Amino acid sequence: MSLIILNVGHTVDEALLREVTTTADRPATIRTLSDVEQAHMWAALHQPDNTVVDLRRLKWQGIDFMRNFRTDPACIDIPMLAVVDERERERRGQALLAGASELITAPLDPYECQVRILNLLTLSAQRRLLREGLWDEDGSSDTTHYLHARERELGGVFGGAPL
Repeated sequence: MSLIILNVGHTVDEALLREVTTTADRPATIRTLSDVEQAHMWAALHQPDNTVVDLRRLKWQGIDFMRNFRTDPACIDIPMLAVVDERERERRGQALLAGASELITAPLDPYECQVRILNLLTLSAQRRLLREGLWDEDGSSDTTHYLHARERELGGVFGGAPL
């Protein structure tokens, strides 16, 4: 499975995102778009594993993007990491209400970014399993083996960080 991250807002360092998500056997694809309508359409078609929305640049346009994204059936399960300015407490709450799965403050700390993205990628993988109906009611072996393999794969992205 390829890792696709949609970077909406165009100010989050693409090299940093690539560094914290790429492994030797699975490179990350980072798609950076500054137009929120184009980003929404792209996400609906390509189903990224994660979406990073930079609210420092997008302000209200970013909040509107997140609300629309969350109501689109094609995007409803895609995790969103919102990048916010720590001084804008109100914007943090608005981002969460608009559907952000997680918040991170700028400037980005590489390790914190890595851990937050790992958590969101795990969430993304589990949501995919639910959507595809791969969960057995009793958590039987096929699903369990798949999840453990996915956790090992994602752990490799982040230097074996425990899940």
